[in-house]
Amino acid sequence: MKDEQLKKIGQYIRQIHHFQKYLINKKINDKKIGITYEQAWVLMLLYNHNGVNQQEIANLCYKEKSTILRLIDALERMNYVTRQRDKNDRRNNNIFITKSGAIIQKEIMSMHIELLYSLFEGLSDETIDKAEHVVFQIHQNLYRASNQLNIESSICERKNDAI
Repeated sequence: MKDEQLKKIGQYIRQIHHFQKYLINKKINDKKIGITYEQAWVLMLLYNHNGVNQQEIANLCYKEKSTILRLIDALERMNYVTRQRDKNDRRNNNIFITKSGAIIQKEIMSMHIELLYSLFEGLSDETIDKAEHVVFQIHQNLYRASNQLNIESSICERKNDAI
């Protein structure tokens, strides 16, 4: 492996992430949905994990619990999510998407899917399969590295939970 090649791949991954975030944010703003990218991310996460607690959302987003708390507070004020006390552990609140939140979430998910299709436009199924394999291997390596550092990495454990 060449250091320069690895740096370039890292730069491409970072640029793809940031540009994708920028484009989704722009679409959200253009449609005047009235939420931030981070709030949209929480709604999209709840699509696969409705009813998880605030700590699990923080783990899945790689954010501090206090940051997630502010996002959930804002989403709750907009009536997009509700908190319910965990029946097994009263210290925890489970977060559920509301009907109005589900409507917004579906609109955002549609934007996200549209963007994903444009990202892979012109690539063969074989190329996409190879790319998925390579990215998954990188993902697994990152998971192993996080274990070595004793970092909570619950999102890495979920191969099939693409958001």
